[in-house]
Amino acid sequence: MISIIGLVSLIGMLVVSVVLHELAHGWVAFRMGDSTAQQLGRLTLNPIAHIDWLGSIVLPALCALLGSPVWIAWAKPVPVNSRNLKNPENDMMWIAIAGPLTNITLAVVVGILFRIFLNTGSIVSGEIAYQLMIQFVFLNLGLAVFNLIPIPPLDGSKILMPFLSGRSRYWFSVIAPYGIGIILCISFTGVLSRLVTGIIMPIGQGLLYGI
Repeated sequence: MISIIGLVSLIGMLVVSVVLHELAHGWVAFRMGDSTAQQLGRLTLNPIAHIDWLGSIVLPALCALLGSPVWIAWAKPVPVNSRNLKNPENDMMWIAIAGPLTNITLAVVVGILFRIFLNTGSIVSGEIAYQLMIQFVFLNLGLAVFNLIPIPPLDGSKILMPFLSGRSRYWFSVIAPYGIGIILCISFTGVLSRLVTGIIMPIGQGLLYGI
């Protein structure tokens, strides 16, 4: 079972990661002509504007305390009015990409710092900073991979949409209302955990320790 200090640290890293993820969505939407997020006060680093107390705090804490292999968490989605965009479908794709790309960037930056600190002896195995940096890298890689899954309402579904046509687009719209249920099903069956872990483990190991 995770310690209280470990739990607080993980929740803190999760809040930082999801806040920057959502802020990236809002900032790109703003740059593309939609000021909805700005008008609603979502273009801010203030976590209170972004976190959902149930999805960002309570559920992750319960998952950690219960030792669940799968964490269920979410932040408040950044509102985007596609009618304000010049090319709604393509612009929504770039807005969606911004979130996972932010998490990947965070993982890469901290991974590089980790390598520098490790090679210079600034941190050693077992130190708190050592553990926190590893957790931060894998957390952000996990958020990126999870959000890139092409199931509505995840970012991956919006990224995939411009490339669909005809019957495939129709069936995609049919499953959209059941997206949350599908995600929960594959989460609790362990499929999602194995999928995400199988992708992020080799990437994270390579990023932190080299190929």
